[in-house]
Amino acid sequence: MMNIIHSESIDDDGNKLITKQLGNEILSFKKLSSDGKLIEESISSPTQYESRTYDENGFITSSTRSNTLPSGESLGTITYANGSSITQERRSNGSLISSITRTTTGELIKQDFDENNTPINQPYRIN
Repeated sequence: MMNIIHSESIDDDGNKLITKQLGNEILSFKKLSSDGKLIEESISSPTQYESRTYDENGFITSSTRSNTLPSGESLGTITYANGSSITQERRSNGSLISSITRTTTGELIKQDFDENNTPINQPYRIN
């Protein structure tokens, strides 16, 4: 039988923070406004992370998804309600490899980085 560890607290803005440990390394988090509306929720494990933020009407304003490979490199995407998104590929030390932005019109813009997070080129269109 799995024990679920549950924690609740109130932040400085009066929002309720709920954290649950759902397994050895799986965490669930929710943030509720003082009137009980969902503001943010996430679930994470050592190799995956997913979250959503919501507006006051309950509509998703952004979602984030990230995966870490066994090599330590990771790939993460933030998608916004307006259709734009940013995808970042990172080295195992956390430095950027590349960043791809999808604009609201569907244009894809990419930029590559060296190990010091210094751009090695100007952003360029890839579609």
